[in-house]
Amino acid sequence: MKQTTIKTQKQIMTVFLLIYILNCTDLLFTYTYLKTGIFFEFNPIMSRLLVSPYLTILVKIILPAIFIIYFFFRLKEHSTSSLILCKIGGMLLILAYTFINSLHLYYLIHFLSLSL
Repeated sequence: MKQTTIKTQKQIMTVFLLIYILNCTDLLFTYTYLKTGIFFEFNPIMSRLLVSPYLTILVKIILPAIFIIYFFFRLKEHSTSSLILCKIGGMLLILAYTFINSLHLYYLIHFLSLSL
């Protein structure tokens, strides 16, 4: 296996772990905000899932963790070009989740400033 492929595989796993962390923080922010009664879930799919905490944890935490573990063991079977495409897609997801988490932080700061 080429050195670039190993490097790309490590980068992809780092990207996936970062996506997972951002996904979990998104859930934490969302759940906390919904408990205040002031905010609502903008995503129509998630708004249906948030009815059940068990379903939410399954979809947002357990299934992605299983996917990452599965993908980790299958990573060596992919070509370098497909790994690069996967890395690009992962980086786009990181951008999206960073934007979403930034919005959450903005609302947190705004909400806290109103309550002072």
